[in-house]
Amino acid sequence: MRQGPQPTRSSIREQEPPRLRIHSGILTVFCLLLVASNLRTVISAVSPVLPEIQAELGLSAGAAGFALTLTVLCFGLGALVCPILLRIMKPTTLMTVGMVVLGAGAFARIVLPGVPAFFVSTFAVGIGVAIGNVVVPVLIRLRFAHRVGLLTGAYAVTLSGGSVVAAGLTWPFIHLTGGSWRTGQLPWAGWVAVSLGIWLIAVVAGVVRSRRAGTAGESGLRQLLRSPLAWAVTGVMGLQSLVFYSILSWGPTVMLSAGIDATTAGFLLSLMSITAIAGNLLSPIVVSGRRTVPGLVAIGIFYLVGLSLLPWGLTTATIGVSILGVGIGSSLPYALAKISTVFPVGLTGSMSAMAQGFGYLLAGLGPWLFGSLQEITHSWLPSLSLTAVAGAAFSITGIAIHRVTRT
Repeated sequence: MRQGPQPTRSSIREQEPPRLRIHSGILTVFCLLLVASNLRTVISAVSPVLPEIQAELGLSAGAAGFALTLTVLCFGLGALVCPILLRIMKPTTLMTVGMVVLGAGAFARIVLPGVPAFFVSTFAVGIGVAIGNVVVPVLIRLRFAHRVGLLTGAYAVTLSGGSVVAAGLTWPFIHLTGGSWRTGQLPWAGWVAVSLGIWLIAVVAGVVRSRRAGTAGESGLRQLLRSPLAWAVTGVMGLQSLVFYSILSWGPTVMLSAGIDATTAGFLLSLMSITAIAGNLLSPIVVSGRRTVPGLVAIGIFYLVGLSLLPWGLTTATIGVSILGVGIGSSLPYALAKISTVFPVGLTGSMSAMAQGFGYLLAGLGPWLFGSLQEITHSWLPSLSLTAVAGAAFSITGIAIHRVTRT
């Protein structure tokens, strides 16, 4: 007997009862945010214990800064390479690979001794996070096309929340267990393992699923590479990331040199992430329309004032990180908005790959330069000044983009 066409997975999904589809969507969102919760913890947890890492491994400030630079450089490489990988595998498959690599790197950094192992494991962590940076937003766009804005906001808050938790709790966990800096990384590596387990169950059970993301627009990227405006958009993405990752990497160490204890320095880094969330929420209101130029000038001032207050003691550092967090939090949504709106919709994917790829490569120089300048001058002031210049360059470049596009 001749059989009709077999139902596809998409047709089966369309036949699911509405309540079942809602439950599936909620579980998918939960799994995506669970994965996202790991994408900053393994980075933020290193910053408060950087002096201990330097002491154990005998690293100079420049070498320690390069280890953190390596992570951010991986973000740039991931933004450029992941679109190619997404042509040959589904986003869910690539995300699974990324979580495995991230977990392997996080545990290897804890258990393997020596400088080479530290750098190799840090590279693995960077690659794992880079895959997540690219794939989680792709899965949001594919699975929730009508909720992209809402879920992208939830994704950004989850990233910031991960930074808050890891920066604030790493030293208390070390004190509680009486361990070393390696002990302080255990909760975050363990959380990667738990998240990976839940993710695998969801993928195997078909709760989290996706079609292929499609091919990248090579011609569009070539067109953008010849555009000064596209390079300006890439600049604002890279410059705000350079400021953020420089302070995320070295901020606690700067505060230690000002006589602030390690636990408090970690809490202050968490405070910066909390005020960054406030900046995330304020940015679409403050840096838009006729308020764009004043808003960008204000961000540049926030960078300057916040950075200048860090190395002078607990009171000024508390004020400084609060101000700095608002500036950092306000600048990221602005950069992401320019990626999405400056060029036609058909070029958005290529613009995103260019801005994040080359932007993160630029940002990766920040931690290395920050540490190297201190090593050369034996002062944090040149490093903080260079970071303030990058913040000013962000504002100037943003204003130039606004003058050209009026958006």
